[in-house]
Amino acid sequence: MKNNTIPLPFDGEKLEALRLALEAKGISLEDELERFLEGLYKRTVAKPVQAYLESKARREPKVKTTKKEFGDSEVTGRRAG
Repeated sequence: MKNNTIPLPFDGEKLEALRLALEAKGISLEDELERFLEGLYKRTVAKPVQAYLESKARREPKVKTTKKEFGDSEVTGRRAG
């Protein structure tokens, strides 16, 4: 499946404090946000829809991803080419 970027406004000082606090624990903010969104998806999206999307993803060829710096975070999901 193709990854999308979600632009989200958040206070810059709070973001930096959060990032520093998580890094002190050896945790990536991006990883935490990804886990949160995955959990939200699993709790919110109907199971038949999840099964359909998983089936569809298995049938599609893999999309190569690249990483591009965007501020202090990485953006993935851009088609390589």
